Amino acid sequence: MTTAAVASSSVPMVFSGPSVRAIGALTKTVTRRLVRLPPWLVRHGGDLEQAWADTLYGVTPGLHVPCSGQGDEKNETVQRLRNPYGFVVGGPPVWIWVKETWRPEIDPRIPGVVVRYAADGERYVFHAASAAGWTAPRCARTGNVTPLYMPKWASRMLLRVTDVRAERLHAITEEDAEREGAPKFFDRFASIARDQRLTSGELAAEAPHRAGFAVLWDEINGDRALWKTNPWVWRIAFSHTVGSKKRDVRWQNHTSIASH
Repeated sequence: MTTAAVASSSVPMVFSGPSVRAIGALTKTVTRRLVRLPPWLVRHGGDLEQAWADTLYGVTPGLHVPCSGQGDEKNETVQRLRNPYGFVVGGPPVWIWVKETWRPEIDPRIPGVVVRYAADGERYVFHAASAAGWTAPRCARTGNVTPLYMPKWASRMLLRVTDVRAERLHAITEEDAEREGAPKFFDRFASIARDQRLTSGELAAEAPHRAGFAVLWDEINGDRALWKTNPWVWRIAFSHTVGSKKRDVRWQNHTSIASH
């Protein structure tokens, strides 16, 4: 696999600290992301079920578009909604490069850029050539940097997409919640009564990983779409690669890093 091949078919994706740790532990192989509905779909009488009720399209079973769209507007909308990650079964590989909370550090003793990752405290050193023309964000002087500012060269994880489909959030099974890396609900909330129900009505004890996922979903996405609203999501499955595609391993174990 060449660097050029990766660059031509790769997409960035932000992951939280717990998700990064689960990916690193090889316990997370699935992620879910909100489907971005165009405004005219959202305005479809306020009834999203009806808005998605007519024409099955593309490579994502279960995802529908309304037949009420007219002309180019409908065609353009279908193209925008078609799986935005570029994955097609049997097509060329698609890769995800992980964006996470990080902090770049300049050490004059090292011919490169030290990157510390907040999820687990690991430090990697990237050769100066990788960061050519890059300027450290000001906030790095005092603390961690949002994943939004992570450049591709600083990403340490590369994931290969194996499947993409659209479904409602509540379609997640107990097994798939475990593939999401979600902890069991009562492992996090041991003091809560066993008859605790989710906001969607199910008993947490009947599907503990699913309940744990519902809590994580609201912690990460609550300001956009709560679990109880059962939004449309992209279910993205992936496999792991070994190590980082960009890390300069010659400097990985530099003594100045080990002394931190």
